[in-house]
Amino acid sequence: MTGRDPKRRPLSPRGLALLGLLWLVLLLLATYPRLLGLPVTGVLKDFTVAIAAYLPLGLVVGGGMAALAERITPMHRHTERGLALAAVALAATLAWQGRAVRDDSFRLVLPDDLTAMSWIREHTPPDARFLVSSFSAFGQTVQAGDDAGWWLPLLTAPRGSTLPPITIGLEVSAEPGYREAVNQLAELWRADLDAPATRQALSDAGVTHAFVGVTGKVLSRTRLAASPCWETLFVADANARDGKPGAEVYVFKGADCGGAGGLSVSHPPPPPPSPKTAGRGGDGRAADADDG
Repeated sequence: MTGRDPKRRPLSPRGLALLGLLWLVLLLLATYPRLLGLPVTGVLKDFTVAIAAYLPLGLVVGGGMAALAERITPMHRHTERGLALAAVALAATLAWQGRAVRDDSFRLVLPDDLTAMSWIREHTPPDARFLVSSFSAFGQTVQAGDDAGWWLPLLTAPRGSTLPPITIGLEVSAEPGYREAVNQLAELWRADLDAPATRQALSDAGVTHAFVGVTGKVLSRTRLAASPCWETLFVADANARDGKPGAEVYVFKGADCGGAGGLSVSHPPPPPPSPKTAGRGGDGRAADADDG
């Protein structure tokens, strides 16, 4: 027969607050071991701690408030009700202030991006591979996307891109040196998109197209448009008068595009977007998507 041990008592409010405080201290030391003079790298990232800090903070705040309430003696019934109502009012106020917690400046996939993705599915071969915008992250160990190109393999499958998921930094690749090759290719095109070494590396990586999303900044649409090795295929910009860029698709003319043979690759002009569907998804309805 099993049952609850009558000798075991739950932690007191003060004990909960101290537990939360200890939890916070351990998280801090796991993130910044150099605070103890240890010459090692933290096992946790500060961002990870920041988004999970509400757990131990809840113990500290909740336990601390409960411990404070216990010290207010004697506590009349009206006082208890007042404290409870005050807590509910505070929670409601904070919830109301956080009702619009989504910040659109962090969105990666926007309506024009979805229009371009629909066009890609209909007008590019299934084995197409896209150069997409990225920047170095996590101590220059991996690449992170800054526009909808990060979602391109999912939204246009089975087409691929030059940007794998960021979890590649924590996984063992089936292809030795793959993560390093991804970083090296990104360094090449960011340094000089038209350099012979860059063109050859893109060709060796199987790149056939490029995509620049609405929020893309690192992969310059100006450089792509001015390059003799890239040709604009499609632009999705439902509101061209707002001064903001749309989503753009380019085709790569190959490693020898600047050689003696000149611009040897020719492509028929793509069909222009319909005014009725520009800025809309493939089903003609207004499109909307978040980055998460």
